[in-house]
Amino acid sequence: MRCKLKRIKSLPSPQNLFSKSASKDEGKMRHEFDIIRGAINCDYNEVDNALKENPDCINDRDWRNGMTAAHISILQENFEMFSDLMQQPHYDPDIKDNHGRRALDLTSKPYLIKYRKLLMNKMYSVFPQIHNELNPRP
Repeated sequence: MRCKLKRIKSLPSPQNLFSKSASKDEGKMRHEFDIIRGAINCDYNEVDNALKENPDCINDRDWRNGMTAAHISILQENFEMFSDLMQQPHYDPDIKDNHGRRALDLTSKPYLIKYRKLLMNKMYSVFPQIHNELNPRP
């Protein structure tokens, strides 16, 4: 599957968002595998290895734009990677990028409805009180 990056008017060009390295301290990386670099490069092995090495890295943010791997996979329309990320129990759907957007906020376009549905299911399982408030039982 080829990885593609969609341009969104509110974001700068993809070349300005991401570069080859995903760590600010390139020479001093804490981990051999980097989930942000893996998401940017659509490298499933790197993402999987990063999660095996440190399951909490699911919430890591890119130091340049604050995006998580989930944000990046939505912008790239990479549903396979996004659905794999949503399987992680430690994912926090309330993390915002540097523009104050959650991953859910990036799914407002109609063609991204499957991302929105998957993310909403994840949010309801993490925050069941929200689901109960939105769907009260008679």
